[in-house]
Amino acid sequence: MKGPVYVRELSRYSADSLAKKMQLDSDAAQDLIRALAVAGVLSAPLSGLSGDDGVMGTVPVGPRARDCFQFTWVGIAIFRDRPIVVYPKYINKGANYFLSEDGRAEMQQVLRVVRKGANGPSVFHELDDDSVSASGMLALMLALIDSFSENGIYSNCLRGSKTNGSGAIDWERTISRYQPFLSNGVPVYFEYETTETSQDVADYVTRLHRCVLTRCSKYLTETGLAELLSIDPIELSAENLDDFGERDYILYKLEQERSSQFITWKQSVIDMLRLFISSDEVTANTNDAACLGTPVFQNLWEDACQIAFGNQLDRPIGELGIELTEKWAGISGKKLIELIPRPKWTKWTENGSTPCGDVATLIPDVISIADTGEGGKAFCIYDAKYYKPALGEKTFGVPGVESVTKQILYQRAYRYFVRDNGIDAVANVFLVPTDESQPTHLGRVEFPGVFDPLGKPFVDGIEMWALPACDMYDCYLNGTAVDDGYVRCICGLA
Repeated sequence: MKGPVYVRELSRYSADSLAKKMQLDSDAAQDLIRALAVAGVLSAPLSGLSGDDGVMGTVPVGPRARDCFQFTWVGIAIFRDRPIVVYPKYINKGANYFLSEDGRAEMQQVLRVVRKGANGPSVFHELDDDSVSASGMLALMLALIDSFSENGIYSNCLRGSKTNGSGAIDWERTISRYQPFLSNGVPVYFEYETTETSQDVADYVTRLHRCVLTRCSKYLTETGLAELLSIDPIELSAENLDDFGERDYILYKLEQERSSQFITWKQSVIDMLRLFISSDEVTANTNDAACLGTPVFQNLWEDACQIAFGNQLDRPIGELGIELTEKWAGISGKKLIELIPRPKWTKWTENGSTPCGDVATLIPDVISIADTGEGGKAFCIYDAKYYKPALGEKTFGVPGVESVTKQILYQRAYRYFVRDNGIDAVANVFLVPTDESQPTHLGRVEFPGVFDPLGKPFVDGIEMWALPACDMYDCYLNGTAVDDGYVRCICGLA
């Protein structure tokens, strides 16, 4: 089997160049394009799209590039047993990098992030239809393996009796069956009945579970997914699905077992096995693509930054570790997010004006209170941007005027809270990902002449830092925050 083909997120290919890269003829290439488009991996040619590429953090495109298809997605797609790995756009090292040990490790981390952050429909969303798509089948395989890793193999226990066994003594059976010997008035039994519990290794569903897991593992290994997803091989059965009877008979047996099973994880296993058996094999239709990934990888970057920098938007202000003045101590149960004012709309009628209800307001990505390192507190405002900026004579891939304006308004929305409670410093920072190993200060943006300066401790500009994505994803996967020194460096407090 051919190895994975690596392409970069937002990279563009014509039908001919994609066919060449995948080593397909023109007809197969068209099938590939259709399959990836249906799965949401590949966009239509840019000439048929509207929108500003700068919003996605890309370089401006020329006329020829606008007739190409674009990979607007991060993850793995499998077409005719050939994996296509779409890696994040901020990784600049090229496709050959992923053939190295470091490259594989970085892509493995990205895929762990994708799997953890997957918040789309469950593999059971098509249960009512008694089938799943090719993409759903891949998710189903991984769900089965995850369940096995957590709970082990599906099994039923057999309970029985044994004379002089090693199990618990069944006193009721022992007393009724054996004559005791009296020793100083105390009955002593030389023979006794015990209760023995053993797993029914020949159980139909147990055997089926082993067979399906082995089959899933074999598929993932052959397509190269097992290595990329850090999944160890599973070899539990030499049986084939044909050994279990016709499909309808297998489904009947599973339904029978489901009706008498009340343990939640075992119910889930049966449901997944039913889906697996009901669905066509993932490779049955050679024109389908099996996929594992996301078209909104930027959301995972935002989630990672929120965890790494300890987002406190939903924390009551009385739990922020700062000494509140009397005015604010009286509302210490309010959350930081609730301190942001809302726009006020008024409806005009013949009888005058009538206030309208609340509407949506500003919502920052991350707000946290940090130690300045000198005994003070800093109010840190972060905005995670999944951009790939270029600053110079030609500036592109940077936050637009709306993002800059909102970031300034966040600071102004909290100005009374910051001043009244003696907070020593304010930091306002855009966070973008990089494949480098150290944080890099890229630059800053100001909006002179639009907003009046607030003076100390507030800032007039917004800094932009490129942060190692690997560091942020470690925090995301482990549920940990960066250390205080990292925060002070990014926020200019060091």
